[in-house]
Amino acid sequence: MTTTATNNRATRERDRRGVAMMLVVVALAVGTVIAAAALTSNKNSATIGQNTIDSSKAKWSARAASDIVVAAMQTETNWANVMSGDKLLEDWDVGGTTVDVRVTDLEVFGHREPGRPSATVG
Repeated sequence: MTTTATNNRATRERDRRGVAMMLVVVALAVGTVIAAAALTSNKNSATIGQNTIDSSKAKWSARAASDIVVAAMQTETNWANVMSGDKLLEDWDVGGTTVDVRVTDLEVFGHREPGRPSATVG
């Protein structure tokens, strides 16, 4: 009987060592995946940050340009004499961004009250 009990104990210990090895392999795999994800995230974060800066700069420059154009359009100036072609402003720097402002007289198309032009910031 002692031989059988010793054999059962040896078998259980071998089984436990197999389970421990599987746990180590799974832990290494999880660690490798986490390390790869961290490295990839670190690599892309500079590009994501620059895209955020560029997007914010474009948004606020467009808002500033449209506010300036609205204020300018509310004056009594004859815009036909001031503009070159359909552009009110061309290659204008607003906050580090180049802005073109085109003005279209929608009266020609029948969409607007006479004397009230429309502006597009682009």
